[in-house]
Amino acid sequence: MKTFWSWTGNHVLRDRRASRVLCLVLVAAAAALVQPSLSAAEEIVLAATFNYTTVNGSVNADGNISGKPIAATTFFDRDFLDLPTNDPDDPLGTARHELFHGIGFARAYNSFFSHLFQKPSGPLTGEIVFNELTNGLGNDLAVITPVGTHIAPGDFTGLGIGGLLQNQNYFLMTPGPIPNAPVPYAIDAVDRSILNAAFNWAGTGGIKINVVFDTTFGGFTAAEMARINLARDNVQAAFGNPTGDNVFTWTVQVPEPSGILLAGFGLGGMISWHWRRRQLAA
Repeated sequence: MKTFWSWTGNHVLRDRRASRVLCLVLVAAAAALVQPSLSAAEEIVLAATFNYTTVNGSVNADGNISGKPIAATTFFDRDFLDLPTNDPDDPLGTARHELFHGIGFARAYNSFFSHLFQKPSGPLTGEIVFNELTNGLGNDLAVITPVGTHIAPGDFTGLGIGGLLQNQNYFLMTPGPIPNAPVPYAIDAVDRSILNAAFNWAGTGGIKINVVFDTTFGGFTAAEMARINLARDNVQAAFGNPTGDNVFTWTVQVPEPSGILLAGFGLGGMISWHWRRRQLAA
């Protein structure tokens, strides 16, 4: 078993309550993250996924970990999981999104990272794409954000090798909900196809996902557990009823914002901080 800790960039997340002071400290602690513009908006930490683990994996020269994912941990802000399903900050979609990171949508995993290529020319010059093949000669499935952790929002319809790229604004693995987007964000066929290209979950008996509710930072309400379990069921079903040997453990914790901050300093590194840029009231 091999566990990997690394900063790989920032997520956009969704919440109203964490203090701006906390956010500034977190940004200072994670130099790769964007600096919030607090005069116009608040940057709010709502979740972080980290502690990516694979079976018999090894860390490659580029710092990525090989092998299939078997475990990851996600912090959620406690109040966030209690928001209504139709809240624009999208708690259910965010839970699905975080679990997708855990089971493979992260450049920390070499099987994902090896599909990323930067376009040298053409209408996508400079863009990073996820190609269905590790030699870059297959169909381009999505345009990826520069740090390689999310699907880039934008309309890329018909571009790329194979002409399969689409309008990506409402894909689950974009950094965060676009204003007035329908929520909760659904699991898109492209989201699934990327993980199947990297790990072939659907072709190897699906993936059985076990949830561990870690009470280190406090317990869970029945509603919070139901929301996490629903996200688990949705992601598990996206790759077919699990019948093979692929088993993944998703550990979930719900610290207060100050707990997320303290844990962030205690951990060697984290991946997948989630933020939401929310306009301040006039």
